[in-house]
Amino acid sequence: DVIFYGVIQPTSPEDLEIMPEGERRTQMKTIWTKTLLKVDGNVNSTNSDIIKDSKNRLYRVVKLSDRSENGFYKAFAEYLPNG
Repeated sequence: DVIFYGVIQPTSPEDLEIMPEGERRTQMKTIWTKTLLKVDGNVNSTNSDIIKDSKNRLYRVVKLSDRSENGFYKAFAEYLPNG
């Protein structure tokens, strides 16, 4: 396990619109962090990072945007209800 800090917020409708149709999920979160997270491009992958929030809810990273020119990475994660 790796501890990192970031901001978790609901994914905006605009960000959901740019995702492929099969990847649009209702309980998506956007994570802003300085830590490079691992994501596997496959929709049902088990190789992507799993994030635990402050309430112990689990999310799987499904997409990553490199915003490192501003010092951050923007990750999109799906909620894992049985996590």
